[in-house]
Amino acid sequence: MIFLKYSIALKSIVMNTTHTKDSKTVTQHPTFLNRREVADLLRCSLGTIDNLVSQGKLNPLGYNRIVLFNKQEVIDGLISRK
Repeated sequence: MIFLKYSIALKSIVMNTTHTKDSKTVTQHPTFLNRREVADLLRCSLGTIDNLVSQGKLNPLGYNRIVLFNKQEVIDGLISRK
C-alpha cells in the first residue's frame, strides 16, 4: 500500500518544460510509467525491462525502491532503435 502511495505521488509530480515559440509558452507535463506499465506498453516481460535498463536502452527514474520511466523517453527509445 505504501508503494502505491509513493507511486501515485511520483506520477503526480509535474516537471514543467517551457518552450518559447512565436512568443507563446508551451508547457509539457510528462507521463510516468512503472515497470509493469512499460512491460505492457512494450508487450514484454518484467525481465526484459530489467535487461533493457541494464543495457542502457531505458533510462529509469527512481526514488528508493520506486522505479518510474518517462513514457515519451520509452517511445523515443523504441523509435531510435529501429
